[in-house]
Amino acid sequence: MTIISGLGIEVALHGLVSVCFCLATLQTKADRKMYIISTLLIVCNISGIIYILMELYLEYVVGSSSCSVAGFIDNLSSHLLLISFEAIILYKCYFITNQNKYALFCIYLVSLHRIVWMAADMFRSYALWDDSQYTCVYFQDSTTGSGYNVADIICDAFATFTALTVACLRMNLNSKYIQTMIIRTIGRTVLVIAASCWVLAITSSGSENTWYYIAWNTQTYVLLRMANLDVLLNSAQRQTSSKARWWDTINWLELRQLFIKFDGLSNSIDIQTPTQVKDMTDV
Repeated sequence: MTIISGLGIEVALHGLVSVCFCLATLQTKADRKMYIISTLLIVCNISGIIYILMELYLEYVVGSSSCSVAGFIDNLSSHLLLISFEAIILYKCYFITNQNKYALFCIYLVSLHRIVWMAADMFRSYALWDDSQYTCVYFQDSTTGSGYNVADIICDAFATFTALTVACLRMNLNSKYIQTMIIRTIGRTVLVIAASCWVLAITSSGSENTWYYIAWNTQTYVLLRMANLDVLLNSAQRQTSSKARWWDTINWLELRQLFIKFDGLSNSIDIQTPTQVKDMTDV
């Protein structure tokens, strides 16, 4: 479990430093959506780090006086991690649809559904000190645990289905740039849903705490890796190309500008490389 925890913290720190560095070195003023995505990424990474540290604290350090408070902070940071991740993909999904009002309505519904399950789980799940075993035992409510994991799966599935539908209907699928976006989207969704299903199975089966920690830490690592995927990949690309810019990391959001600029001029959008996208949007 400590290995998975260490990997998760490494990814979160790398992503956090990359986002802050890119924001600090911007040569031009960024638009509002870039700051929103950056803020969500920062919240996601910080809450992920806190959650992992609290898991280790509950497992190895916690005492009787701090058990309940530590359990509450652990649960809260877990939900903040999950919700900030969902907020990132849903926000990108909204701009992929060119700010479609029906998509926005669906996003409100799935987000409200997820927040309700968070509130219920914060109320019904708790940690208590066990004097007989001299350990802090976390009691995860099976109903709310299953409920919020299903809500996470619904958010991921909705965002992916919407993005792929828009890509197939309005974009040129022969474009390597679009193909890369689709592959990343599908791969991200498969991994995130697989991790959520594992946590859902562990929660429903009532397994012992050790399996809870392993499943949740694995899910945390997957979420942090996928949330920072574009940032980390493009950070590596920037090391070999001095012309790349920060907004190249927000691949999904770039397409929104193209929708607005070229809507009505063509039924398809041909995007070959990020450099060509920059040249087109600078016109």
